[in-house]
Amino acid sequence: MPRRYSVEFRRKVFDLIEAGRPIADVAVQLTVSDQTIYNWRAQDQIMRARWRVEERLFGLFSTGDLAPRWTGMAATNPPSGPQRCNEANPPAANEPTLASMTRKAIELLAADTEDRRRARGFFLQVESASIDKRDHVSQPCEQIGETVNFDEAVAAALEVARRDKNTPIIVTRRLSRVPWNFGGGPV
Repeated sequence: MPRRYSVEFRRKVFDLIEAGRPIADVAVQLTVSDQTIYNWRAQDQIMRARWRVEERLFGLFSTGDLAPRWTGMAATNPPSGPQRCNEANPPAANEPTLASMTRKAIELLAADTEDRRRARGFFLQVESASIDKRDHVSQPCEQIGETVNFDEAVAAALEVARRDKNTPIIVTRRLSRVPWNFGGGPV
């Protein structure tokens, strides 16, 4: 499980960097990896940024998977019986939610279209990629959490579509991975 840092700690890191301290020195002083600081800085810049479509934009918010929102026991064979998932895992302060990344991506892409005063349109693919990984390691609660994350991202996209009335939203699945079965087969 990745280490979690408070918003206050991140603010302290940013203050030291803005005061001119090299990231490597701040990382050593505060015992945090320099890669983590680079990730935080990139995330902060993206979430506050205005961006133009000619520029490439890539957001990397973790050195691995984002922390799972739901956790629980791994599935076993023979089955261990029913379990209750732990839903009390809010995203880490340095990790945006899939819904907030979706909103920001749409905001940046739509703003560029408006700035150009012509309808270029855009395509955005949003994926909750860990659902497949969680299936392979038999983590049903984490799969359900990924489904909830994706549902919230779809809701964020639908908010925009309802306002502009000219945006199609297509939701599909990449694989037949689902966190539960009904009637003996995948749903």
